[in-house]
Amino acid sequence: NGGYGEIKREMLARGDQPLGVDLPSPDFAALGRSLGCHGVTNPTDLRATLEEAFAADRPTVVHVDEVRLST
Repeated sequence: NGGYGEIKREMLARGDQPLGVDLPSPDFAALGRSLGCHGVTNPTDLRATLEEAFAADRPTVVHVDEVRLST
């Protein structure tokens, strides 16, 4: 979710300036590739991507950005 949302809400409720709670997400597909897996980010055709992943000769990391799916 890109950070510590619950902790951020508690800080805001106390009137504190949120600090250290908004974290960037790693590139999970690149992380998978660095470990010898296939890696795909934000596929345009999820069905084809999943079929390719199941047919692959090694694990596949598929990272789907839910923000992009909802728009």
